[in-house]
Amino acid sequence: MDFNKYFQQYEDYFWKCNFHFDEADNFRYVFESLDGTSIAYKEYVTEVLELLSDDCIPPFGSLLLAIVATNSNSEALLVTLHHYAKSKERASSFPNANLYRVGAAFDFLKILASLPEEYKTGDNRILLFKTIFEKCHNRVGSETAKKLISDFKDIKSDYLEIIGSIPFNDANFIKDFRTIALLKQKFPTKESLLKALTALPEPEKIEEVLEEEVSQPLESNKTIDFIEELIQEQKTFQVGSLIQRIWSGLNIPFHHNVPSQQPIGGVSDLTNKGDFDKLLLSEFANDDMVFMSRLANNEALYIQREIPPQDNKKVRVLLLDVSLKNWGNPKIVAFATALAIAKHPKTDIECVVYAFGKQYTPIKIDTVSQVIASLQQLSGGLDGGEGLEQYFEKEYGSLKEVELFVFTQEENFESIPFTKVINEHFDKINFIVTTTASGVIDTYKVKNKVRKHIKKIQLPLEELWSKKPVLQTRVIKSRNQGEVPILYPVERNYNNVFHYEGQFYLYFNTSLFAFQEEPLSKGFAKIASAIPFITGQYSLYKDKKGVLFLVNWIAEEKTLYYYDLERKTTEAKVITVNTINPLILFSKENNIYLSDGELFYKITDAYDCIVTAHDAVKECFKGYVIKNKEFVYNFRNNTKKYTLLKRFKEIKISNNLLIINGKQLHEVTFFDGYEGYTEDTIYFEERVSLLLKKHGNNRSKVVQYFIHKLNLTKTEIFEFKTEIMVIQENLTNVEAQSIKADLENLGATCYIETTHFMSKDGSIIKSNNGILELESSNTSIPKMYIPFVLDFKTAMSTDEIFVGNPYFLPEKNDLKIIEVQEFHDKYYKPFIQYIIEHEANVTTV
Repeated sequence: MDFNKYFQQYEDYFWKCNFHFDEADNFRYVFESLDGTSIAYKEYVTEVLELLSDDCIPPFGSLLLAIVATNSNSEALLVTLHHYAKSKERASSFPNANLYRVGAAFDFLKILASLPEEYKTGDNRILLFKTIFEKCHNRVGSETAKKLISDFKDIKSDYLEIIGSIPFNDANFIKDFRTIALLKQKFPTKESLLKALTALPEPEKIEEVLEEEVSQPLESNKTIDFIEELIQEQKTFQVGSLIQRIWSGLNIPFHHNVPSQQPIGGVSDLTNKGDFDKLLLSEFANDDMVFMSRLANNEALYIQREIPPQDNKKVRVLLLDVSLKNWGNPKIVAFATALAIAKHPKTDIECVVYAFGKQYTPIKIDTVSQVIASLQQLSGGLDGGEGLEQYFEKEYGSLKEVELFVFTQEENFESIPFTKVINEHFDKINFIVTTTASGVIDTYKVKNKVRKHIKKIQLPLEELWSKKPVLQTRVIKSRNQGEVPILYPVERNYNNVFHYEGQFYLYFNTSLFAFQEEPLSKGFAKIASAIPFITGQYSLYKDKKGVLFLVNWIAEEKTLYYYDLERKTTEAKVITVNTINPLILFSKENNIYLSDGELFYKITDAYDCIVTAHDAVKECFKGYVIKNKEFVYNFRNNTKKYTLLKRFKEIKISNNLLIINGKQLHEVTFFDGYEGYTEDTIYFEERVSLLLKKHGNNRSKVVQYFIHKLNLTKTEIFEFKTEIMVIQENLTNVEAQSIKADLENLGATCYIETTHFMSKDGSIIKSNNGILELESSNTSIPKMYIPFVLDFKTAMSTDEIFVGNPYFLPEKNDLKIIEVQEFHDKYYKPFIQYIIEHEANVTTV
């Protein structure tokens, strides 16, 4: 994709670019809506794109829609945009116009607009964009994105001349709005989006969790669990790994109450201040002049009544220096020390934490996500004197009893402004903690405006940070877009079964599946799909950095292929093995091995093949072969067999029944359906993608066809010069056949792939590895998932509800189980009825 296409303007579109001169007479570009309402300045859009580009960036129009929804004036502008989009929907004759799903798109934009303000400003807003656009539809990869952004930044005052404006384009309209609409599937509610941002519990459990936190005392095991969570999270690992070592050397009180006045009789009951009715009777024995003199000079004695004991707990205030001199290791060590003080298992002192630099900012440290956000606090000032002064002026007096800690670096005491602030407020500071880049922590107690050194701790940073967080060995991941809440049915295949670290896997038809913890009594969890492997042997393998790969050994090519399951990239390595015997692929710890049963070949980090004779490797191989044979035998003879249907021939609604490939669903079982024709029969339209397999001998002519007939750019074309290229998506079969014929006349090789079937109202039915996905155009009807199996009871599910065969119910799930008839009445029948009603309305019109 080139720069012009990504940032292209369109006539009569929902956004346009304009320019003006600000108060300082500076020239500035601004993106506006059609009615002139500002969406965002070019500088902000550039900043957002740069921060997103490490992963991917969404279509430009989709990003502007997200910015609109998170702007302060979003409500009125969203209403205007919704009317605009609906007008395009009615006017458009483009065959794929209803694919962008205006209703779902604006449902999701309303969810964004309804988020609390704290998630729509500053760094949290960027985090929100990163969360929703991660692996989004129509995304642009990182490398291409960075080039586009670089070109965008270079344009100063000739943007409108370079980009220009072209006539309205339906395809671009669909791309922008459909990308947003698909996010509604991933984040169907505000709560689900907040959960992704903040790791909150389910909405119905929030009240229980809050009640539990309030009613239960602090327990040490909860604190330990929290520290373990910090260690397991990559972004907080360095801080979390220091805390327990700091605890071992900490010399700070765990309890600290404010002393109360507790007179116990005798002299302590007397005072020289009080009310006249409390005067000692002996005072009245003095003559008048002496009596008046004693009162005037506060020499008269009063009775002080006993005051009940009080329990006024102090509040600890932890002030963390985030100025320039404290960046890096000193800040990490200081943060870990503050966490160690605040989260000690035995402490019951309330802690309030602030970061200070040029200003002071309250921060939270109660959850892992809060710790991550707090660690991002940085200030560009040389020292934190300015922010510290602001805290003492504005915040200090709001608490009655305070025990105050200042965390900084010793070098800051050489700064005159910083030292001046400390000296002026020495009487308010109780402890000063200094840290260094080498891990030294010095603790000082302040008394009578003097620092007294009480403890020195040297942390072995290299040792503590060398133990990187251990990644979970089970590779069953949480669901992402395109995955389903239930288990998959999988066609029988016994050749590609293997096990890794106690878990059995099956690779079939470019997808990797995992058997469940109760083998053969449950369906399969899909780990990854669209993997570019067809034949050979398979094994999982984790390198020394903790990256998990699916390894494919093709003996005929003597090549190992490594597929990174997270980044979805493949690397091939030719392996020289000095044997003609058939080899078996297996893995042990962080190494890949090949063996013919007698010799064992270890693949080194440099991809050399060396012979090893370790007994541990031999035992591992022997156990691997025996376990695999036993498991495959049991799998082959397992009685839970079914016929799986994955491809569609015809989908229709007849006599108010949904019939797919001649099968209709009765309760939770598919039977032969009614095959006759009735006047009210509704047929779904097949939708396909056209893919290019080979350019052929006339490559230049094929490229010219792409440019002039399909409006593709040269950059888009050459990005796919060594891979299968998706030429067009969401085409009718007639449209695809027409383009395919043109290309094949030029010598190219193409094929058509059915992606889904669609009704006239925009409802979609597709197959996801044997699971039917029913998505209504009515956004009030949730998406449904139904395994398409014959001779076997199936199941029905939404993202929250499950009915039917427990074979498809994951062992660990949060799905609510209801009766089959209730599911049909609430979800399945309304899906069919909405299509019938829309068809009737269209026919009437």
